[in-house]
Amino acid sequence: MRIVSSSLVAALMVGLAAAPASAATEDRILPGRLVVGLTPAGSADTVLARIGDLALGSRPVPGLNAIVVDVPADRRIEAGDRARGAGVRHVQPDVKVTTGVVPGDAAKAGSLETNRVAGARTWGPGRAGVLVAVVGTGVSPAAELPAARIRPGRDFVGGDEDAADEDGNGTAVAAVIAGTGDSGVCADCDILPVRVQGGVADGNAVDLAAGIVWAADQGARVIAVTGTTDFPTYLLKDAVAHAEAKGALIVNGSGSTGIVQPQHPGNYGDVLTVSTVDGSGRKSSNTNRNNAFYIDVAAADNLYVAGRYLAGSSASAAVVAGVAGLAFAAKPGVSAAQVRDAVIRGAIPSPEQSYDPPILDASYVLNAIGGADTTAPVVSTGFTDGQALGDWIEVRPTVTDDHAVARVEVLVDGILIGERSRPWDQPVWIDPSVGGAGSRTITVRAHDYAGNVGEKATTVTFDTSAPAVTIDSPSPAPFLRNPVDVVATVTGEATRVYANGMPMTRLPGTDRWKATIQVRNNAGPLFGVTAYDAAGNGGSAAFEGRVDDAAPTATSISPGSGARIRGTATVTISGVKDDVSGVGQAELWANGRLVGRDTTAPYSVKVATGAYSGNVDLVWKLTDVAGNSRTYSRRVIADNAGPSVSISKAPANKAKIKGTTRVYVKASDPSGVARVELLVNGKVVARDSTAGYVLAFNATKLKKTMKVQVRAYDKLGNVKYTSTRTWYRK
Repeated sequence: MRIVSSSLVAALMVGLAAAPASAATEDRILPGRLVVGLTPAGSADTVLARIGDLALGSRPVPGLNAIVVDVPADRRIEAGDRARGAGVRHVQPDVKVTTGVVPGDAAKAGSLETNRVAGARTWGPGRAGVLVAVVGTGVSPAAELPAARIRPGRDFVGGDEDAADEDGNGTAVAAVIAGTGDSGVCADCDILPVRVQGGVADGNAVDLAAGIVWAADQGARVIAVTGTTDFPTYLLKDAVAHAEAKGALIVNGSGSTGIVQPQHPGNYGDVLTVSTVDGSGRKSSNTNRNNAFYIDVAAADNLYVAGRYLAGSSASAAVVAGVAGLAFAAKPGVSAAQVRDAVIRGAIPSPEQSYDPPILDASYVLNAIGGADTTAPVVSTGFTDGQALGDWIEVRPTVTDDHAVARVEVLVDGILIGERSRPWDQPVWIDPSVGGAGSRTITVRAHDYAGNVGEKATTVTFDTSAPAVTIDSPSPAPFLRNPVDVVATVTGEATRVYANGMPMTRLPGTDRWKATIQVRNNAGPLFGVTAYDAAGNGGSAAFEGRVDDAAPTATSISPGSGARIRGTATVTISGVKDDVSGVGQAELWANGRLVGRDTTAPYSVKVATGAYSGNVDLVWKLTDVAGNSRTYSRRVIADNAGPSVSISKAPANKAKIKGTTRVYVKASDPSGVARVELLVNGKVVARDSTAGYVLAFNATKLKKTMKVQVRAYDKLGNVKYTSTRTWYRK
């Protein structure tokens, strides 16, 4: 028997005349409704007479010797005190009932193989006539649950025979129990729908108790109850006792709110209470905890069924109910107590805390309940006689059985190396260095749930010598560029060689292997070559270095695009950097000809344009240490010709002048005219820098004979002279 934790028993079962319950308690109580349990000699009329004017209405609880009395919500305790007396077993408020569900999650999809259901199904898919009641939100047909498999039910919410599901939870639960899909357990079992909740959060203890009793009276062998309450109620306790007396096995989810408070009816009688686990057997995040030791087993949830993922304890309870249905189908005369015992006795201990519920093993249950099994498992070690094995050896045998395998042992030369059980299909590893190289016998021995043993022995060779690897190419270098051509010498009987995981090809007639690979920088070696022999022994070598596939970059070039230069100009490229191997050199090309190179920042080269005028196409080629290069182009204009200059108005050659004389000049240049100057006898006597140039001088102060020229400068410094004129002073 369970230890019943009942911190609220005094308030809910006995002490209705005591102080009011806490606010949290009141939230779970249905106001204005009393449940009065009667003795065999008790009378509803007597109770109602005692309550008097506080009795606003009453009705019997179907199937149980109890009545529900409607009373003023604010005078419930007073009405309860009046009701107590001869013929009354208990007086309690009715309480809310909810179903343990959480949102389904495709990323965490569960599987029936967490509970080894496939092995259980080998005893048969169930049997028509094995009736499993689903007491919850009702049941409607679904793709995995045809209408022909749903028996006529009852609706205690609406008070009629239509138990259709308006919520979806009950249908999904039924599809897990008896569906034909991947998440269905007992595909040939029949479903009895009992609607006691309008939705997963909309139920009460009165309807739930009545539904349990009715399901038992209809001959249900398994009663799957989806709803729970954390308040102890005599009514639910009586309903459980009634159903168990009828031979039914009740299965109830533990709830999915993460609390430790025992839930009801799961804490009554021999109800199988079920919590949830994920695929690794660890508690689901929202499952209720077993600190009070009232949860019997755990099962998978988050199962895809009826077009949704059903998660929470109602899903896990459905798995257990389906397995119970398989058990009743496999052995018609089996009792509920025998099925319950097989479920609990065969459960696998939790991988977490010792008090966490053990995990349902459906294969164990059906083997314990089903008929005789005298067929031993059929075993293959996964190896062939004479096969060479080395390094750590993974033993992953193939084992088949007419029902299910419980345990597998691996032996080497008769000595047990390791075993796996429930699940058995996890690998066992052998260290071939223990015991040395040579001929050895690996034996795989498999046990089924009935104790039948099958085994297979294979004689193999342990070889622990690995091939030796030397990387011949590339030669040692601090930096490489992709793709990398790799050549390696492998000594030993290598059967496969990889460079950075890419298969290498053997060069015919040699022990050398080659491959072209892509590499990238990481914290360790740049790449490695690994060679394996037939036994799986691996030898390797690593290449240290870094890869540099990115060429240097720059931010600007001086002079700028379209700039005009003359003579010898200095060209500079700025902001040059290379983050991996570093800048090796910067070369400058002009009109396709290498002008010069620089190896240190700032990178500058002089370009001599001589007498050339015209476009100059400059190209900087930046190369890093690894050999990556990038070019930057710029077009400038060489201008090495002086301005066009002429005298537009002035005294003629050999003219005689006196006083102030003016010379009018025209000058132009693509680079712009900087100034024009008038020279007399080689000396500048006037200059002008504004177009419409006028040069004036006083002849009185100069020699009688004057040699006169005009010269013009452009803005780059190029100069041009006019022809010389001779003037005479009067």
